[in-house]
Amino acid sequence: MCSNGFRILIMFLFTAVSFVLNNFFSSIPVVVWYLVSINIFTFLLMFADKMYQEKKRVPQISLIYFSIIGGVFGTVLGYAIFKYKSQNKYFAYIQLFILILWIVTIVLILKNLELVVSTIREIGGK
Repeated sequence: MCSNGFRILIMFLFTAVSFVLNNFFSSIPVVVWYLVSINIFTFLLMFADKMYQEKKRVPQISLIYFSIIGGVFGTVLGYAIFKYKSQNKYFAYIQLFILILWIVTIVLILKNLELVVSTIREIGGK
C-alpha cells in the first residue's frame, strides 16, 4: 500500500465495482455504491492495521488518501471503535478537516440537487 499508483488502482477498482453493482441494482446510484464500498474498505483497512500493528503497518498517508477520496466516514467510524491513532492529534485534525469538507460538499449538493441533476443531464446529452 505504499505507492501512489497502487492507491489509484484501488480507487479505480472501487469505481468499476460501483458501475457493475449499479447494473444489477439500478435504483441505487453509482455514487452511493462507490461511497459505501470505499467506506467499508477504509474501515477494514483501519481494522487490519490495528490488528496487525506489530507486523506490518498501513502508511498513514494511505489512510488519509482513502479518506479524501470518500472513505472519511469509515475512517471516523474506525477511529471511534478501535481507538485508532487516538494519541496522534495531527491525524485527528486532518480527519476532522476532511470530514467537514465532505459534510459541506454533501449539504451543498443536496441543497442544489435540482441544479446538479439538470447540469449532469445537459452534459450527458451532448
